[in-house]
Amino acid sequence: MTRLLSILLLLLILPACRPPDPIAGAAAVAVSPAGGRMAAAGQLAGDWKAGAVQFDAAINHAIDMLDSARNGTVMLQTGQVAKSTDATLFAGAVLDAMQMCDAKLPKDDNSVLMWYRVGNLAFRAAEEAHTANRLPEAMSLVLAGPTHWQNEGYWSEHPNHDGLASIILAKSGRRAEAIARLQNHAILHGLAEEVYEMLQRGQ
Repeated sequence: MTRLLSILLLLLILPACRPPDPIAGAAAVAVSPAGGRMAAAGQLAGDWKAGAVQFDAAINHAIDMLDSARNGTVMLQTGQVAKSTDATLFAGAVLDAMQMCDAKLPKDDNSVLMWYRVGNLAFRAAEEAHTANRLPEAMSLVLAGPTHWQNEGYWSEHPNHDGLASIILAKSGRRAEAIARLQNHAILHGLAEEVYEMLQRGQ
Protein backbone atom coordinates (compact mmCIF):
# COMPACT_ATOMS: atom_id res chain seq x y z
CA MET A 1 0.00 0.00 0.00
CA THR A 2 2.84 2.37 0.90
CA ARG A 3 4.61 1.56 -2.36
CA LEU A 4 1.45 2.20 -4.38
CA LEU A 5 0.94 5.53 -2.64
CA SER A 6 4.52 6.53 -3.40
CA ILE A 7 4.05 5.72 -7.09
CA LEU A 8 0.84 7.77 -7.24
CA LEU A 9 2.53 10.73 -5.58
CA LEU A 10 5.44 10.48 -8.02
CA LEU A 11 3.05 10.52 -10.98
CA LEU A 12 1.43 13.66 -9.61
CA ILE A 13 4.73 15.39 -8.97
CA LEU A 14 6.43 14.60 -12.29
CA PRO A 15 4.23 16.81 -14.52
CA ALA A 16 4.80 19.73 -12.17
CA CYS A 17 8.56 19.20 -12.46
CA ARG A 18 8.60 19.31 -16.25
CA PRO A 19 10.09 22.46 -17.71
CA PRO A 20 7.46 24.74 -19.29
CA ASP A 21 7.03 24.44 -23.05
CA PRO A 22 8.74 27.57 -24.45
CA ILE A 23 6.54 27.57 -27.56
CA ALA A 24 3.35 27.47 -25.52
CA GLY A 25 4.87 30.16 -23.31
CA ALA A 26 5.55 32.39 -26.30
CA ALA A 27 2.01 31.82 -27.58
CA ALA A 28 0.68 32.95 -24.19
CA VAL A 29 2.82 36.09 -24.36
CA ALA A 30 1.60 36.84 -27.90
CA VAL A 31 -2.06 36.91 -26.86
CA SER A 32 -1.50 38.66 -23.53
CA PRO A 33 -2.45 42.36 -23.29
CA ALA A 34 0.82 42.88 -21.43
CA GLY A 35 2.81 41.09 -24.12
CA GLY A 36 1.90 41.02 -27.79
CA ARG A 37 3.33 39.91 -31.10
CA MET A 38 6.70 41.66 -30.83
CA ALA A 39 7.28 40.58 -27.24
CA ALA A 40 6.56 36.97 -28.17
CA ALA A 41 8.82 37.26 -31.22
CA GLY A 42 11.69 38.45 -29.06
CA GLN A 43 11.12 35.60 -26.64
CA LEU A 44 11.06 33.01 -29.44
CA ALA A 45 14.18 34.46 -31.05
CA GLY A 46 16.03 34.32 -27.74
CA ASP A 47 14.90 30.75 -27.10
CA TRP A 48 15.98 29.71 -30.61
CA LYS A 49 19.43 31.24 -30.16
CA ALA A 50 19.70 29.41 -26.83
CA GLY A 51 18.73 26.12 -28.49
CA ALA A 52 15.53 25.85 -26.46
CA VAL A 53 13.13 25.83 -29.44
CA GLN A 54 13.14 24.88 -33.11
CA PHE A 55 11.34 27.11 -35.58
CA ASP A 56 9.89 24.05 -37.30
CA ALA A 57 8.02 23.21 -34.09
CA ALA A 58 6.92 26.83 -33.66
CA ILE A 59 5.53 26.83 -37.22
CA ASN A 60 3.67 23.59 -36.45
CA HIS A 61 2.08 25.17 -33.37
CA ALA A 62 1.11 28.30 -35.32
CA ILE A 63 -0.49 26.22 -38.08
CA ASP A 64 -2.36 24.17 -35.46
CA MET A 65 -3.74 27.39 -33.98
CA LEU A 66 -4.81 28.67 -37.41
CA ASP A 67 -6.48 25.34 -38.22
CA SER A 68 -8.28 25.40 -34.87
CA ALA A 69 -9.51 28.97 -35.39
CA ARG A 70 -10.64 28.29 -38.94
CA ASN A 71 -12.36 24.96 -38.35
CA GLY A 72 -13.53 25.43 -34.77
CA THR A 73 -11.63 22.35 -33.65
CA VAL A 74 -10.11 21.81 -30.23
CA MET A 75 -6.33 21.93 -30.05
CA LEU A 76 -4.73 18.89 -28.46
CA GLN A 77 -2.09 21.08 -26.82
CA THR A 78 -4.56 23.31 -24.98
CA GLY A 79 -7.90 21.51 -25.02
CA GLN A 80 -9.48 24.69 -26.39
CA VAL A 81 -10.48 26.22 -29.73
CA ALA A 82 -8.02 28.95 -30.70
CA LYS A 83 -9.37 32.45 -31.30
CA SER A 84 -8.72 33.95 -34.72
CA THR A 85 -6.83 36.92 -33.30
CA ASP A 86 -4.73 34.68 -31.04
CA ALA A 87 -3.79 32.45 -33.97
CA THR A 88 -2.68 35.33 -36.18
CA LEU A 89 -0.81 37.05 -33.36
CA PHE A 90 1.26 33.95 -32.67
CA ALA A 91 1.83 33.26 -36.37
CA GLY A 92 3.09 36.82 -36.72
CA ALA A 93 5.36 36.34 -33.72
CA VAL A 94 6.91 33.23 -35.29
CA LEU A 95 7.49 35.06 -38.58
CA ASP A 96 8.95 38.10 -36.80
CA ALA A 97 11.22 35.88 -34.69
CA MET A 98 12.58 34.24 -37.82
CA GLN A 99 13.19 37.71 -39.27
CA MET A 100 15.19 38.56 -36.15
CA CYS A 101 17.29 35.43 -36.63
CA ASP A 102 17.51 35.66 -40.43
CA ALA A 103 21.30 35.99 -40.60
CA LYS A 104 21.76 32.64 -38.84
CA LEU A 105 19.05 30.65 -40.63
CA PRO A 106 20.08 28.07 -43.26
CA LYS A 107 19.63 29.05 -46.89
CA ASP A 108 21.11 26.06 -48.70
CA ASP A 109 19.34 23.52 -50.92
CA ASN A 110 18.45 21.39 -47.89
CA SER A 111 16.36 24.21 -46.40
CA VAL A 112 13.98 24.71 -49.34
CA LEU A 113 11.10 22.91 -47.61
CA MET A 114 11.53 25.00 -44.46
CA TRP A 115 11.29 28.21 -46.47
CA TYR A 116 8.18 27.00 -48.26
CA ARG A 117 6.67 26.41 -44.82
CA VAL A 118 7.57 29.96 -43.77
CA GLY A 119 5.79 31.30 -46.84
CA ASN A 120 2.80 29.06 -46.20
CA LEU A 121 2.54 30.34 -42.62
CA ALA A 122 2.56 33.94 -43.87
CA PHE A 123 -0.19 33.04 -46.34
CA ARG A 124 -2.36 31.16 -43.85
CA ALA A 125 -2.08 33.91 -41.24
CA ALA A 126 -2.77 36.71 -43.72
CA GLU A 127 -5.72 34.80 -45.17
CA GLU A 128 -7.21 34.40 -41.68
CA ALA A 129 -6.79 38.09 -40.86
CA HIS A 130 -8.09 39.19 -44.27
CA THR A 131 -11.17 36.95 -44.02
CA ALA A 132 -11.89 38.51 -40.62
CA ASN A 133 -11.59 42.03 -42.14
CA ARG A 134 -8.44 42.86 -40.19
CA LEU A 135 -6.72 44.46 -43.18
CA PRO A 136 -3.78 46.19 -41.42
CA GLU A 137 -2.91 42.93 -39.68
CA ALA A 138 -3.24 41.01 -42.96
CA MET A 139 -0.84 43.49 -44.57
CA SER A 140 1.66 42.90 -41.78
CA LEU A 141 1.48 39.14 -42.33
CA VAL A 142 1.18 38.44 -46.05
CA LEU A 143 4.87 39.14 -46.78
CA ALA A 144 6.17 38.61 -43.25
CA GLY A 145 9.27 36.78 -42.14
CA PRO A 146 12.66 36.70 -43.87
CA THR A 147 12.34 37.47 -47.58
CA HIS A 148 14.24 34.32 -48.62
CA TRP A 149 10.99 32.45 -49.30
CA GLN A 150 9.78 35.16 -51.69
CA ASN A 151 11.20 33.85 -54.96
CA GLU A 152 9.87 32.99 -58.40
CA GLY A 153 9.68 29.28 -57.60
CA TYR A 154 7.54 29.88 -54.51
CA TRP A 155 5.15 32.30 -56.22
CA SER A 156 4.76 30.01 -59.22
CA GLU A 157 3.73 27.12 -56.98
CA HIS A 158 1.53 29.25 -54.70
CA PRO A 159 -0.67 31.46 -56.93
CA ASN A 160 -3.27 31.86 -54.17
CA HIS A 161 -0.69 33.51 -51.91
CA ASP A 162 0.59 35.57 -54.85
CA GLY A 163 -2.91 36.79 -55.64
CA LEU A 164 -3.79 37.46 -52.01
CA ALA A 165 -0.64 39.54 -51.53
CA SER A 166 -1.66 41.86 -54.37
CA ILE A 167 -5.28 42.00 -53.19
CA ILE A 168 -4.14 43.13 -49.75
CA LEU A 169 -1.64 45.62 -51.20
CA ALA A 170 -4.33 47.13 -53.44
CA LYS A 171 -6.83 47.37 -50.59
CA SER A 172 -4.13 49.06 -48.50
CA GLY A 173 -3.74 51.85 -51.06
CA ARG A 174 -0.72 50.34 -52.81
CA ARG A 175 -2.35 49.41 -56.13
CA ALA A 176 0.67 50.31 -58.28
CA GLU A 177 2.87 48.03 -56.19
CA ALA A 178 0.23 45.30 -56.32
CA ILE A 179 0.27 45.40 -60.13
CA ALA A 180 4.03 45.80 -60.49
CA ARG A 181 4.90 42.75 -58.39
CA LEU A 182 2.65 40.57 -60.56
CA GLN A 183 4.05 42.07 -63.77
CA ASN A 184 7.52 41.01 -62.65
CA HIS A 185 6.61 37.32 -62.68
CA ALA A 186 7.53 35.29 -65.75
CA ILE A 187 4.29 33.30 -65.59
CA LEU A 188 0.95 34.02 -63.90
CA HIS A 189 -1.78 31.48 -63.34
CA GLY A 190 -4.68 30.76 -61.03
CA LEU A 191 -5.67 33.48 -58.59
CA ALA A 192 -2.54 35.52 -59.32
CA GLU A 193 -3.53 35.84 -62.98
CA GLU A 194 -7.15 36.65 -62.08
CA VAL A 195 -6.10 39.38 -59.65
CA TYR A 196 -3.67 40.88 -62.16
CA GLU A 197 -6.36 41.11 -64.84
CA MET A 198 -8.81 42.57 -62.32
CA LEU A 199 -6.33 45.24 -61.20
CA GLN A 200 -5.45 46.09 -64.80
CA ARG A 201 -9.15 46.72 -65.46
CA GLY A 202 -9.18 49.13 -62.55
CA GLN A 203 -11.34 46.97 -60.32
